[in-house]
Amino acid sequence: MFFNKSYLPSLLKISALMLAMLLVLSACSDDNIAVSKPLNEQNSTQVKIYNVAAKLDTATLEQTVHKMERRFHGIVKGINSYNEAIFEPGKIIELNVKDGQIVKSGDLIVKLYSPVLAEKLEQANAVLMKSQAELTLSQQTLARNKALFDQGLISQQLLDEARRDYKITKQTKNEAQAMVSQANNEFSDTVIKAQSNGVVAKIYKRAGDFVSPGEAIFRFESTSKQKVSFSIPETTAIAIKLGGKHQIYVPATGKELSATVVEKALPTENEVSLHTITFELNSPIPEVVGLRVILNYVGESISAYKVDYRAIRYGADNIPYIIKVAENLSHIPVSILAMSNQNILIRAKLAADSKILIGNEVSLPVNLHKF
Repeated sequence: MFFNKSYLPSLLKISALMLAMLLVLSACSDDNIAVSKPLNEQNSTQVKIYNVAAKLDTATLEQTVHKMERRFHGIVKGINSYNEAIFEPGKIIELNVKDGQIVKSGDLIVKLYSPVLAEKLEQANAVLMKSQAELTLSQQTLARNKALFDQGLISQQLLDEARRDYKITKQTKNEAQAMVSQANNEFSDTVIKAQSNGVVAKIYKRAGDFVSPGEAIFRFESTSKQKVSFSIPETTAIAIKLGGKHQIYVPATGKELSATVVEKALPTENEVSLHTITFELNSPIPEVVGLRVILNYVGESISAYKVDYRAIRYGADNIPYIIKVAENLSHIPVSILAMSNQNILIRAKLAADSKILIGNEVSLPVNLHKF
């Protein structure tokens, strides 16, 4: 094999250049950064780094104690809260209240005219008058027949027939009287009076309106006692016991009211399991019916960490995490408990003296989003 000697100097130069590049690459691999494969340990991922920790912007965790506080909203109602209706069709001929009006027990609120009940009462009275007249006649006939029998002018049979007719007409009169009483009772159902002291929370029908049987005319809230219900997640509801006393805040008045747990319903079967828990105000205050109130529930104290808000990052699954800086960069999932202008309160599996990354990821020698 023969070579052209004119090409030999060029080949030697190329070989020397390639050797120099290999030496440079070898030096870089010794002195710079080596990235290990991702490691999963206790829900965290680690990337091993060398000679860059001193250049990272980090902060030390600040351990603190956090009281689990939650706020729930509700509306104050009367201890008895219901819609009032009449179970006969008719027309409202009298409405003596307005929305929000306070009433006393026995006050006449609504009067309804029912043509059906009016006709029924009229017919019952007519039957009663007729039966009363027949009773009077049979009573007079019995008296005459008795006198004639005493004189020996009529037989015993005629006297017995007169007594029988009197008993029948008397029974008929009593039945007619019962029909009138029943019609009067039904007719009295066309009048609604306040069953207790309370407030007319909402009027659905006005004077002159026609209503169907059972159709709500107004909503009544009793004011002898008040209650308020809250929908509370089961994780909190489990700690709230029947008979327990709690403070309830009224934003409209700026005051706190004492209340006692009187009912605790079973949880809903939805994705978010909620208990409806009802509190009764310990001191009745009619003026707060309908107002919004807040239950500030403070649970047990837990250990937490206060971190700079810049330390919180979010992955593709929108789950928050932080980067722990040590010999390894560790991806640590966290739970956010509370936030302020500068700091965020978190829970995480970390030691109190751990250092966390708060700098910009762009300056790092690795892409944190890949692990």
